[in-house]
Amino acid sequence: MASAILTFTTVAVKVVRISHEIYSSGATAEYSHLSTVIGDLENVTSDLDADPTAIKDEKLTDLAAKCSRLSQDLLHLLRGLQPTDGGRLDSFKAAWAVARKQKTVDSIEKRLSQYRDQITMHLLVLLWCVFTPQSIWQ
Repeated sequence: MASAILTFTTVAVKVVRISHEIYSSGATAEYSHLSTVIGDLENVTSDLDADPTAIKDEKLTDLAAKCSRLSQDLLHLLRGLQPTDGGRLDSFKAAWAVARKQKTVDSIEKRLSQYRDQITMHLLVLLWCVFTPQSIWQ
């Protein structure tokens, strides 16, 4: 019983804190920052995926396409967590949705980070191959 009360209190405090932050600024600072970063990542990966013939690395273009789609999914999810009218009740509803979707957002964010790491590795290898003298390969 005490555990249930403690869990409820923890969740309630979190929702009230998030609700106040959303009411004050229209969104949580964390999600605003995340939207900016993910939007930039989506732009970069969609540029990589735009012309697959320009980049000869099929794995890189495949990673870029997957990352771009996942970025769009996360941005869509984050837009759905914003309040529509900015009132207190709407802020509370948005805060409740944020609390419910936190694990989903964290999971997608983790997958995007892994994609970003793989894309970075592929780009570094491509750059290394382009700028390394051919004598090393012989």
